[in-house]
Amino acid sequence: MSQVADLSEAQIVEAREVFNYYARNNSELSGKELQAALRCCGVNPTLKEINDSTGGGKDVAFPAFLEVVGSVAVDTTKAEILKAFKIYDKANTGTIAKKDLEAILKGSGDKLSKAELKWAMSKASGDSVNYAAFLEAMFQALPEIGEVGGGAEDFGGDAGDDDDDGFGGGGFGDDDDDGDDDGGDEFGF
Repeated sequence: MSQVADLSEAQIVEAREVFNYYARNNSELSGKELQAALRCCGVNPTLKEINDSTGGGKDVAFPAFLEVVGSVAVDTTKAEILKAFKIYDKANTGTIAKKDLEAILKGSGDKLSKAELKWAMSKASGDSVNYAAFLEAMFQALPEIGEVGGGAEDFGGDAGDDDDDGFGGGGFGDDDDDGDDDGGDEFGF
């Protein structure tokens, strides 16, 4: 059952931006890109939920992507996560130990990279973490480019340019430093 009508205009715009980012000049998403895009929209559907919303197709166009986003309400997802955090909150204080949070993030769900774990843990302050506030911080937005890693220091040198946009070359997508993005190089940029 479609719940796209329940999405706000802002949620639809955000879903479009996320879809376009991960589709990278394609009209469809699949595999890891689809999974990452859905997670960025605050949903983590099961494979069955994705198949139910998309008709089981491997490649997902934006309308079907929006169906998946609409079928898994963010509030439900947050409520489920809060419920899971409460298991670790034996004293019912609304907080858990920072070391427990790190163990949860390392051992539950999708395997986080070291950079993703470091970024998530940077949102937790003190030895005791208010898990509701932490969860809100996680659902707020994507980290800025370079905030989760991928900067020059991760590659053992300079990233190919000096404009701090996180991309090498003279301009966005320009990997041959000629500033034209014309496809006149081995990568088609």
